[in-house]
Amino acid sequence: DIFDRAEMIAYQEEMEELLKQRVADETGEVITEQGSRDVRSIFRIHETSGVFREMAADSRITGVVRYLLNDEVYIHQSRLNYKPGFRGKEFYWH
Repeated sequence: DIFDRAEMIAYQEEMEELLKQRVADETGEVITEQGSRDVRSIFRIHETSGVFREMAADSRITGVVRYLLNDEVYIHQSRLNYKPGFRGKEFYWH
């Protein structure tokens, strides 16, 4: 386990809070299910949430990635996916 129970609870609470805040977002950072206001994804999460910014910079993650890549790391893209499996339109990753 990388994160302890208290950290996981904090991340889940932040996810719920971000979902409440972003339902009415029209910046393009929030993707909703077609024809509804159900949030599928929130992009740039490391820029809009201090909690997830800290998580992304946590040495327990970045240290392993630096070791594997033998180089410095940066965030190319971040997002939270809220879409549950087998509901709504398909979700293509690539």
